[in-house]
Amino acid sequence: MIKRIILPAFAAALLFGLNGAPGSSAPESDPIQKLKTTTSFCGAHTGFAGVKGASYLAYEQALKEGAKIRKGLDDVLVNGSPAGRLYAAMLIRKLDKDAGDKALKSLLSEKAEVDYCLGGCGIIKYTVGEAAKQLLSHTSDPLSDQAAGE
Repeated sequence: MIKRIILPAFAAALLFGLNGAPGSSAPESDPIQKLKTTTSFCGAHTGFAGVKGASYLAYEQALKEGAKIRKGLDDVLVNGSPAGRLYAAMLIRKLDKDAGDKALKSLLSEKAEVDYCLGGCGIIKYTVGEAAKQLLSHTSDPLSDQAAGE
């Protein structure tokens, strides 16, 4: 009985608590550093409760900082985790659609895997290239609050 409760709870803590997915409460003070190391690419509302995870909160914080963090985004695009590179490309796209599309296209050949969750409880493993291709097909920001509810 205990194993049935503890193992799923431990797995959920590892999946959601340590990698910035649902259940986290606040972004780190430096959104660029958080995005550079995040392991999941999630939209505004994920998980059963539809909460914003730490990675998404860092994305929102970076979005508020706007163009002044562009240099940091370029660094994440090159040196970040697979999920971080996707977030950086989407943030660049928010600042400059053409530059963001170019950033996403630069990721199309990436074979690294990323946990991809744009709404609900489902987490799908995609390569960065597959995720970039899917993101390029969106005309609006699939990460936003509005898109997550569509």
